[in-house]
Amino acid sequence: MRNYRMTEMKHFSLDSDLTRNYINGTIPPRLGQLPKLKNLSLIVNRLTGPIPPEIGNITTLEQLVLEDNLLGGSLPPHLGNLTSLRILALSANNFTGTIPDTFGNLKSLNEFKIDGSELSGKIPDFIGNWINITTLDLQGTSMEGPIPANISQLTSLESLRISDLSGSSSALPNLQAMKNLKNLILRNCLITGSIPDYIAKTSSLEILDLSINRLTGNIYIFKNLESVTVLLSNNLLTGEVPTWALNNRKQVDLSYNNFSNLTRPASVGCQKQQKPLNLVSSYLSNNNGASRKAFLANKTVNIVPCS
Repeated sequence: MRNYRMTEMKHFSLDSDLTRNYINGTIPPRLGQLPKLKNLSLIVNRLTGPIPPEIGNITTLEQLVLEDNLLGGSLPPHLGNLTSLRILALSANNFTGTIPDTFGNLKSLNEFKIDGSELSGKIPDFIGNWINITTLDLQGTSMEGPIPANISQLTSLESLRISDLSGSSSALPNLQAMKNLKNLILRNCLITGSIPDYIAKTSSLEILDLSINRLTGNIYIFKNLESVTVLLSNNLLTGEVPTWALNNRKQVDLSYNNFSNLTRPASVGCQKQQKPLNLVSSYLSNNNGASRKAFLANKTVNIVPCS
């Protein structure tokens, strides 16, 4: 297939989708002269260089999707002029620097995704302005914690994904008002303390990943997690291995914790579970030495499926 350059693109409509067109080169500043452009998607191309500041002149822009390219440099503060923007997707590029303060003006945002970049600095407090946001993805950056407390204001969130923060530790932020939360991924975010009860009571939850933190306490009573993918490895959780984990029909990883006991319920011999439960190095002691030795020797507890 022919490789196109952005400088060859002469015709843009109000909805310009140039996804997977093998486009190389840089994004031309002249795109800023298209004041009526609403949607610009250049996902999965070979674009290099920075985002031109002139893109901030397209005040009608509602979607700017530049994921999976080779873009780099700092994020232009001028993008903060795009107050009609609903989707800003910049993941899988090579951006550096911090998120500009002007991004706090983007109060119409429904999605902000910039995972996989080399962004630095603290997660800005102004994300509390994004009250309409449903998807916030800051995975795999070089940003610092803690997660701002005013993230609790984002009550429309359905997917919250943050990982690999440096800096100081903190408790899990208050997410109780996020009634529509489906994906909660706060992996390697220096989170301490116990997991609040309301997390297990979030009926919309599908994925819970709080792996590689410093969480403590007992999770035995979180029975509502039986139909949720639960990833809690590499924490400091204690108490008995929960029965709901044995009955869970999704993936469960409780490895590398400090659980003290495992009691298999009588019904565990026949469960509609297709995924194994990972408990490697998660168990400290058992009154029966032989059982303890056998348990530590196996990475998973496999549940016999019902015929």
